Amino acid sequence: MKKMLIGSVLALAAGLYAFTEAPHTLQGRWENVTSTKDGTYRFLAVFRADDTYDGFMNGKAFLTGKYHFQNDTLTLSDHICQEGYTGTYFVQFVTPDSLVFRLINDTCSIRREGTDGVTFKRLPVKP
Repeated sequence: MKKMLIGSVLALAAGLYAFTEAPHTLQGRWENVTSTKDGTYRFLAVFRADDTYDGFMNGKAFLTGKYHFQNDTLTLSDHICQEGYTGTYFVQFVTPDSLVFRLINDTCSIRREGTDGVTFKRLPVKP
């Protein structure tokens, strides 16, 4: 009986561990494609392990900055909005490979307009 009880507890713990969601990461390459009457725009964001990121618009360097990501909250700064001005966003992972940024606070209107509510898809790692 004792062995059966211990076995049941271990099986339950293993089952709960198997369904525990792994922490999300921003590291990697994320792309947003937006089509308007003026054309299609591709924005690529590359988040690195050293807390820096770059943004490319239609293949051309657009911005560079720093970020901090913890508990689905992203704080970032960049040279367009001056590095002293940070923006804070909730990162809603729709799937492990897609996310939406939700505004918490950002005084930089250019960054806010280009980030709040925007959906990104993770791109595969380059070989």
